[in-house]
This record gives sequence, C-alpha cells and structure tokens, in this order.
Amino acid sequence: SGAGGRSVLPKGTRPLVRMKKTETSGRVALLAASSGAEISGPAPDGEGGLFTHHLTEAIGTGAADIDGDGQISLAELSDWVSPRVERDAKKANRDQHPELKLGPKLGRPDQIIIGWGYAR
Repeated sequence: SGAGGRSVLPKGTRPLVRMKKTETSGRVALLAASSGAEISGPAPDGEGGLFTHHLTEAIGTGAADIDGDGQISLAELSDWVSPRVERDAKKANRDQHPELKLGPKLGRPDQIIIGWGYAR
C-alpha cells in the first residue's frame, strides 16, 4: 500500500489508486497532476506535491503569463507547469505528466482565463 515501513514507494509518494477513465463533461476543465497510471510525487523540498509546487508558483508569481498580456490562460498555465513537473520528476527517476482535459462546452484552453492583473 505504500503506508508501511517496508514500502517500495519513494518517501512522500502516495500509492496509486486506479480510477475508471473519466470523461470531462459540460463546462468543466481538469488539469490533473499526472496522467493514466502514473504516481504524483512530492516537491523537491518535501513541502507538498510537485505539481502543486509549480502550479502555485505559476499563478502566484504570474510566471505562467507567457505572452506578457497580464492574464494567464488555462493553455499558458498547462504549458508552463507541465514541462517543469516532467523535468523535476525525471530528476527523481520517475515519470509524471500533467494532463489537461476540457469539457465539450468550454472551447479552447487559450480562451479560458484563470488569472489576471499581472504586471510586466
């Protein structure tokens, strides 16, 4: 289970719980920490998850405002967070690929604004 003292999982890693494949419905956007059968791991400093670490940095500092327009779209957020999570997971000898899913009524991720007011 990963909870015992003899676990093969790296410290801070939660055990994998398989879920049925879900379809995003309606006006729902899902940016998941990992995809498929991957395990989401801890941040390098041990403070929370790797995905959460980069997500809060992206939004909190405005770093994900890739085009510098003062807004962060869902596409920019995913484009900024995903490669950093993948890179840091590789450094820890594991795979973690964040996954973006959009419901059919949402349109394009570059049109969904999740943050604004970032000054450059």
